[in-house]
Amino acid sequence: MADGHSRHVSRFSLDEIKRMVPLAIRRAWSVRDRARIRTDLLYHVSRHPLLLEYLRYHQTNTHGVIGAANTQPWQALGERLAVALTLASVGTSESIYANARFDPLFLGGAITDEEFGLQMAILLLNAQVYLWQSVIDRAVRSYPLPPHVISRRAMPYPVLFFSFQAAARVLEDADGPVNGVYETNWMLLNSTGLSMQMLCDKTSVDGSDGVEFVGGNVLYQHRYPDDIPEGTQRLAATRLLQQLAFINSPYVETNSHLAQRQLRKAVERAGYGRMDDDLSTVRTVLLRRPDPTKQPKSPASPSPTGKVWHHHWWVTAHNKAQWYPSEQAHHVILIGEHVKGDLSKPLLEKVYVVNR
Repeated sequence: MADGHSRHVSRFSLDEIKRMVPLAIRRAWSVRDRARIRTDLLYHVSRHPLLLEYLRYHQTNTHGVIGAANTQPWQALGERLAVALTLASVGTSESIYANARFDPLFLGGAITDEEFGLQMAILLLNAQVYLWQSVIDRAVRSYPLPPHVISRRAMPYPVLFFSFQAAARVLEDADGPVNGVYETNWMLLNSTGLSMQMLCDKTSVDGSDGVEFVGGNVLYQHRYPDDIPEGTQRLAATRLLQQLAFINSPYVETNSHLAQRQLRKAVERAGYGRMDDDLSTVRTVLLRRPDPTKQPKSPASPSPTGKVWHHHWWVTAHNKAQWYPSEQAHHVILIGEHVKGDLSKPLLEKVYVVNR
């Protein structure tokens, strides 16, 4: 492969390939052009300094087995390149994994693994990257979702890539017997206009079954949870909608991070341009802690119903669905912990009796 790379003459640069999203979505390419685009994408991504550094990090921290935790923003960017390389090679002789494939139920026979993989790889290179810390991811899943109509504005960007600090282990249990242990390392989200299309990996932990890319669609204007089939589809949709509610919350602080200066310079020297645009930025999300100094010192605003409050109390964090008539849908956001009631009145405290 290295010798082939040394003789490679690119027709398309990586920036040109990134701008091919409309072409990829419409699949308006010939077999020959598609093969050339894939060859150039694999060439450019496989020698990208950020990817090479990412692979070195994982090999160093896991004794040659990719699976170390993503803790720094640049590692999420590196994972995006690694996934793009993998997706673009599925169904071809250059496949990174010997047994990599897309779930046939997901594709439904409408498109080949090879063409869909390239389509998803190009979309991925245009995704806004979020790095989810494990402690935040666990917290997000602890907030139940209210019933709601799914809004077309649920995604803050048209394409999202979620990189997780640690892989989620899944014990697959189909019709009783356990089929195997798998892990999910990332999620790609694409707004198609009609739905949010999810794609993630299902990687065999022991390596016996390779990697399968599975996905589904969460339809806009459908009601959660009633319109989503029970089982794995609803579980996946629930996790996604919880994450989006968290991202969209005014109680959440979103921080933007660029890769380290040394890495940005290495990328520039290699001819990949400056890493200072939005697609080179990683976002991390944190839940703001309640600030007692910002609580009103005078009685809180009157109840909307005119009710007189005789106490004040803490309201725990929860997801809230706000109806928007113009969209005929809800916006779901996480409401942070806050004080409610009349602060001039006594604090209403809950006392729990714990019996053995």
